[in-house]
Amino acid sequence: MKRLHLIAFLVIVLLTAARPLFGQQPPQRYGAGGLSRALANALYCQLAGCTMTGAWLGTTIQTSGNVGLGIAPSGTTGQALYVQSNGNYVTSILAGNTNAGAAAAVDLQLQADTARVDLFANATGVTTSRWGQAVGGYNELLAITGNGLEIGTITATPVRIGTNNVTAFTINGTTQAITQTSTTLTGISLASGSIYRVTSDFTLAGNTSLQTITGLSWILPANTAANYPFSCEILYFQATAAVADQFGIQAASLAPTNIMAKADVNISASTFTAANLPTLTTTTATAIVTFTPSAITTIWNARIAGMIENPSGVANTINVMAQTSNAADLVTVKRGSYCVVGF
Repeated sequence: MKRLHLIAFLVIVLLTAARPLFGQQPPQRYGAGGLSRALANALYCQLAGCTMTGAWLGTTIQTSGNVGLGIAPSGTTGQALYVQSNGNYVTSILAGNTNAGAAAAVDLQLQADTARVDLFANATGVTTSRWGQAVGGYNELLAITGNGLEIGTITATPVRIGTNNVTAFTINGTTQAITQTSTTLTGISLASGSIYRVTSDFTLAGNTSLQTITGLSWILPANTAANYPFSCEILYFQATAAVADQFGIQAASLAPTNIMAKADVNISASTFTAANLPTLTTTTATAIVTFTPSAITTIWNARIAGMIENPSGVANTINVMAQTSNAADLVTVKRGSYCVVGF
């Protein structure tokens, strides 16, 4: 009991002595001051039940409600902390950890009910692995609990993703089309089961070269050696006269380690032409199959499949192509023809 009386006495003495100090303006009593003074003020107010306002280093701290740093507290319900400055510089809030150990990191956590997201800055010595990759020295945005993680814009504005201060992908804010630099993609390259399709009937230009079928192209990523299976389902017809035609393939940007491809093409209701391309190691557009349809304007089926062994290097554009042996007898690939890339 005596100990409690002593503690109570000391608290009363401290509060009585502190009141005049906290009644003075900063220049008279605290000199230049700092965050420590603001915290001391806040501690006093917590003990004495006061409210701090005014020019206390541009800091407003209240015993209840919202907190403002550099500005009066926000009146918005739920906006517990409001930080503001007015200058031609970056306003920042810093949480730091100078340790480089295996468990050293800075973690900003946001949690509502069961949903929690963390923003991590990992020290270089961190040995934790995520998705098969060490995270030492990496920054991470992680959904820890909850139903998932959403990234996007609420208004019709784009999302940009880049590396080395260069935009790699842009998601259009209105159409959601995905663009890699200047090449528009119909899907994200190399996602498992990515689909690339012909969005409107494609007709060959009037020449006898292998031509890329618009929509049936995709981009393999740079600096990644990997193998990619693909399969294509195509509907086609020929106009004017039935002549020899071809379907082919090209690795346009980087010579592949190898492309193996095969095709079978219906040329009538009951017959088809089958062929294969076991080896392609150059960037040259190369035929997989040569065929002659039995009738014009009739829509026939074609199937192409294969495996691309892509080396590390620049991003590699893969094109599925078509050709006619007579520039006047054009081949049309129908809307909805598509290729699937990946497992």
